[in-house]
Amino acid sequence: MKYDEEKFNSAVEEYKKAIGNVESKSFLVIFDKDNKEAFFSLAPLSRAIHELDGDMHVAGIGEDKDSLDAVREVWRTYKE
Repeated sequence: MKYDEEKFNSAVEEYKKAIGNVESKSFLVIFDKDNKEAFFSLAPLSRAIHELDGDMHVAGIGEDKDSLDAVREVWRTYKE
């Protein structure tokens, strides 16, 4: 799959400016698997968080949202 590298790098820089300092922080990103825009935005977002020394975890959900509840419970437990 070909992509526009300049557009990708620009999106990474935009995310980095919007996010700010995320060193040693973790992000949980949950997106609807049917939303192509959300899916394709994951790559530049992931690169931005990586370059800022953060961690990103992603869960794609569809009609069955039981897995989302499980992920939220794990993160709730981790936070406590």
